[in-house]
Amino acid sequence: MAQKKTPSETVLTSQPQLPGYATVLAEIGQASADETKRLKTIIDAAPLLATKWKQECFPLLAEALKGWSDGEAAAVVRALREGLEANRDLDLSSLNRWIRAHNGDAGAVIDCLSVDPPEEITIIQRFSKAGSQKLVFLANWQIAQREVILKRIIGREAAAKLIPRELQPHPLSMAHPNIIETHLLKNKKGEPFLVERRLPIVLTDLWRSHGVQEAANLLYDMVKALAFLQEKQLVHGDIKPDNIGYEDGDYILLDFGICRPFGAFAEDTTPTGSLRTRAPELLMGEKTHSYASDIWALGATVFNAVAGRFPLFGPGEFPPRVSHPDERAAYERKLADRVQTEWEKYVDLSIVPEPLQELLGKTLTRDPGKRVGAARLVKTCEGELAAFLRGSEGLGRFSPAEELQQLKAYLPEASVLALMPHSQKHDLKELLKRLEAAKGLTQDQEKDIEELTSRLG
Repeated sequence: MAQKKTPSETVLTSQPQLPGYATVLAEIGQASADETKRLKTIIDAAPLLATKWKQECFPLLAEALKGWSDGEAAAVVRALREGLEANRDLDLSSLNRWIRAHNGDAGAVIDCLSVDPPEEITIIQRFSKAGSQKLVFLANWQIAQREVILKRIIGREAAAKLIPRELQPHPLSMAHPNIIETHLLKNKKGEPFLVERRLPIVLTDLWRSHGVQEAANLLYDMVKALAFLQEKQLVHGDIKPDNIGYEDGDYILLDFGICRPFGAFAEDTTPTGSLRTRAPELLMGEKTHSYASDIWALGATVFNAVAGRFPLFGPGEFPPRVSHPDERAAYERKLADRVQTEWEKYVDLSIVPEPLQELLGKTLTRDPGKRVGAARLVKTCEGELAAFLRGSEGLGRFSPAEELQQLKAYLPEASVLALMPHSQKHDLKELLKRLEAAKGLTQDQEKDIEELTSRLG
């Protein structure tokens, strides 16, 4: 009785036998076998290229694609063949790393292959495909000796529009500690790329402040960034958690792809940016993006950090993806209906910690004309949230609330303090006086300061 052939044997005997170094690739499936045969034809036509592929590329490629589906693996091999046919300069030394970084995702590997970055930049992996106009990569910038975010704008027309907007925070024109620095680099073909430093933390919808401290600093840092933009008559247009990073005690505003002068938004009546933080006047079609809609989006972001949901959204509720336009449009209409009929239910400030209630209320006012301005909100935060803000009133990188908590935790009992040198006790008393003078302390914090001062004698 004849032995039944395995699928891989069927694939290999259905076409001319491939050499040993390409056999593993062909064994993945029929499509991979066909693409490997076509790739071999291209390589055999260039003897110098063939040697490199036989000794290095084929073995690495076969090992990296092991376990991939036939269709995805074939797509990677096809992209390599098409690149060689077009005489493109392919970064084959990075190919194995890209395949392993994007397991089973041929599209991401192909995006890495398709990019010809500036000479000093090496691509590590694709981070995301930000819509149809932008590719975002994790990369290494040799000159700066650090990992960076590399953005490539797809298409010349898109690049002409988006690059000037993203360069709004360029250090030569907009140096600010709460705004990301963006640099413009070009490759040898003159194609433009945007480079930003990679931040260790980027917020998400699930990021929580776990109390007033971080929420207060998030609000304060971001409103300082918005006040700076508004001085330059710019609207960011897409404030949301994943456009905010964190590094060394500072929250930093990211992604200026929508940012443009205030008047330019009037030319585009279609709202852009996230539905999660979209202002009610945009949902209702009453107005275009403005300084006030940026303030709403910031308030919605902080609200989510403390309440666990966005205003106008229920707990665990998220909008449909852009890839489902009909569902998304229906959901947008639902949000607009909530603005009209269920405002008090969803924009419920009673679930916000008391020190933030009044401030967030000023950012989440229904009428954009009555919403607080960024410059005024900066001053209000400095007055009402001073006890929670890092670096306020010359007290260093710790907020008064944090320093008070440290003193409560580590200050010895009165019997031990009696043995402390007079000069050291004097310094502690002076620190408590400065903490006591900080604005925005709660009654419990004031009592703690009184008790600690008494303990020092």
